[in-house]
Amino acid sequence: MRDFSGGVRAGRLHGRDEQLEGVHGRAANTWGRLSATVTRTLVKRLEQIGNLAFIAACLALTSLAIWRQVGVRAPDLPPATRVASTARLTATDIPSLASADLTVLVGIRSSCRFCTASVPFYRKLVQVAADSHRSVQIVFSSWEPVETTKRYLAGHNVVSKLISVTLPSTPVRATPTILLVNRSGEILDGWQGQLNGSQQSEILKRVSSSR
Repeated sequence: MRDFSGGVRAGRLHGRDEQLEGVHGRAANTWGRLSATVTRTLVKRLEQIGNLAFIAACLALTSLAIWRQVGVRAPDLPPATRVASTARLTATDIPSLASADLTVLVGIRSSCRFCTASVPFYRKLVQVAADSHRSVQIVFSSWEPVETTKRYLAGHNVVSKLISVTLPSTPVRATPTILLVNRSGEILDGWQGQLNGSQQSEILKRVSSSR
């Protein structure tokens, strides 16, 4: 009687090998499809991130270009505090007070960051005052020594007709402060703090018309 058990076992082992090869093949195919999907997803995400970075860079450059074109416009700030005062200035405070239809008293300090941020507006203010049809003078005042104020303004290319020290009779108690004063010494209006865009426009308009 012939023994076929060895052949049977060999056949079974061969079948198992084929099954394992099939499993391995399916696993490889699944892994390949998964890898391809993950790769496509990563590439797509990287493209999206690159597009967002490009858009952000364009927006930053556009904002910078607009800021340069606008020039003296202030950032979007809360309005500066309005100053109401019944104080009246005299020639003792500002010797040339009676010689101008309007005096703009600007209280500053060299270490005041809001004053430095307002420098572009101060340059425009001096320019508008010089071009006004009526007599307007700009008076920069400070608690600091006059020479310190002169150096500060000169360092920022702000040329003013007059430099003065702040006297106790003026309502300038903080920096920056701007007061509009007529030739009689009456304080018409005032602002304390860094001006926003609309307040700057209002002051420039009033200086231009000297009203």
